[in-house]
Amino acid sequence: MSSMNVTVNGRLGNTPLLREGASGTKWVKFSLATSSNYRDQDGKWRESETIWFNCKAWGALALNIAKSLHKGDPVVAQGRIVVGTYDHTDKNTGVVSERADIALHLTHIGIDLVHAATLNVKYAEEKKPEETTSFDLEPGEATSPALTEVTEVPDELVEEIDEVEESSLVGAAAGVPF
Repeated sequence: MSSMNVTVNGRLGNTPLLREGASGTKWVKFSLATSSNYRDQDGKWRESETIWFNCKAWGALALNIAKSLHKGDPVVAQGRIVVGTYDHTDKNTGVVSERADIALHLTHIGIDLVHAATLNVKYAEEKKPEETTSFDLEPGEATSPALTEVTEVPDELVEEIDEVEESSLVGAAAGVPF
């Protein structure tokens, strides 16, 4: 069996499902769809065939994926490709055929900020007031308490993020390429 490391951008085909192995190790599995746009000989935009990856991750990465990602989310994923085969049974005819299984064993994954906005909750929760700085201040200028306190996310920002997420999911559901 051979493998190679790749970086893939696409959208989650399903919400990751957290599982536990016999040894107690947490792991997650989900599908990732990717396709690209190109211009044909007539100059018209076309979408290439969608390639599906069966993604897997273990340990802390699996826990973070399960807490953070959902079906339709645009992501950039990096990992090791593992190619295998599986038997596919056609639901209508009952014919069994061998198909390629392209698995991506993840080392890194994150929201693709080209297609969605996100907040780093861990950063907001762990940041201490004395560590907060403002890039708008001149050197030596004092910070106000408002600039050093970690506060709740403003409702307007939450609404804006929700709109961006909803529009990206609507686009994904309608087959709009990213």
